[in-house]
Amino acid sequence: MPPTVERATAALGPRATGVVADVTDPVGRARIATAQRERGPLHVLVHNAGSNIRGPLVSYDDATIEKMIALNLTSPLLLSRDLHPALVAAGGASGSLTT
Repeated sequence: MPPTVERATAALGPRATGVVADVTDPVGRARIATAQRERGPLHVLVHNAGSNIRGPLVSYDDATIEKMIALNLTSPLLLSRDLHPALVAAGGASGSLTT
């Protein structure tokens, strides 16, 4: 784990866990889900990965738009779906995405 992640989790206390993963990649999302299962109950899921490109929309090529959608929309939806069972199992999770 990079030193910056180690320092951040240490500052948050012994109950904090850091996972380094690319949320736009299925392998990265699987790493997050695996770490969650190993760690235990999941009471909160915060989506804090995101980005923006400053400039007019007409200057974005297709690949840039696809990368932005993958990071800002698709990955939070997929992580929410994949970790939903853990949120429900923990009981009392905020916004448990009921069907």
